[in-house]
Amino acid sequence: MKKLQHKLIQTLLLTSTFPLIILAVITVISLENISINEAHERIINNLNIVQSVYNNIKEDLKYVVRDENRRIFTLLENGETGLLRDQLKKYVQKNKMDFFVVSDAQGKIIISVTNSKAEGENSSNDNYVQKAKDGETLLSTEVLTGEQLQTLGISEQAKIPANKNAQGLVIRAALPVTNREEKIVGTMSAGYLLNNNKIILEEIKKAMGLISSIFLEDLRISSNIPSKKDEYAIGSVLDSAEAKKIIKEGYRYVGRMSILGKWYISGYLPIHNSNNNVIASIGISIPETYVFALRDNLIKIFTFAVLLS
Repeated sequence: MKKLQHKLIQTLLLTSTFPLIILAVITVISLENISINEAHERIINNLNIVQSVYNNIKEDLKYVVRDENRRIFTLLENGETGLLRDQLKKYVQKNKMDFFVVSDAQGKIIISVTNSKAEGENSSNDNYVQKAKDGETLLSTEVLTGEQLQTLGISEQAKIPANKNAQGLVIRAALPVTNREEKIVGTMSAGYLLNNNKIILEEIKKAMGLISSIFLEDLRISSNIPSKKDEYAIGSVLDSAEAKKIIKEGYRYVGRMSILGKWYISGYLPIHNSNNNVIASIGISIPETYVFALRDNLIKIFTFAVLLS
């Protein structure tokens, strides 16, 4: 009789627990797929916002530089170069720019806010200066060489840990300086160095609450992804061959990515230069621990329910 009771209890436990286990497994798998799909959708939607944030920062730079035309012309006309230099330094700091250069109509540098040693040098070979002298307004993202960074006085600021290739990614605007008769009397060029610069990342975090990075080719030159000892992931590389290939072809990429040993759902937005070549990218990421937080909590609930049954 006792053996029969034991068998009945075992059968009851199996018949009541097994369907619950199956249900739990199916639910967990479904929740995992839902979580991943929602994370992908969030990344895709937020890449559009990243594009908008980036474009707004570029456009704002153009107007910030243009607004100095009157001050530059007036003070230069009055021979107050020292006063202009001091006021431009304050203006650069106020607007978080990294360089501001004023040249005359022949291309000779009159003022370089971040490198006074360059003043007096001829910058007419600079494509931006040439076109601004011809009345064009230029605004783009470009890669500067080590020599160009040194001329602007921002080579130290551009250095990336464990990377010997001295290059800098900049958002740059160049405009003609005009007098009261709208005659071109010089040029002005200014911008942001994106190496080690969190100006865009802060805007992304403010708008979307996501961690992000900027890449020059596959090198991470700016990031708010924490690593060890309050440092950040700057200097690491984008190690997905598939992602690099897709981004280089000018397409957005969304997928699972390992960053410093941790897994993220990430998306990457290509950045083009004035020749429409892909030179960089912006990446945004959601830690998988956040993505699967709901799933993991439900696993605990189901496990507890199974144990109780």
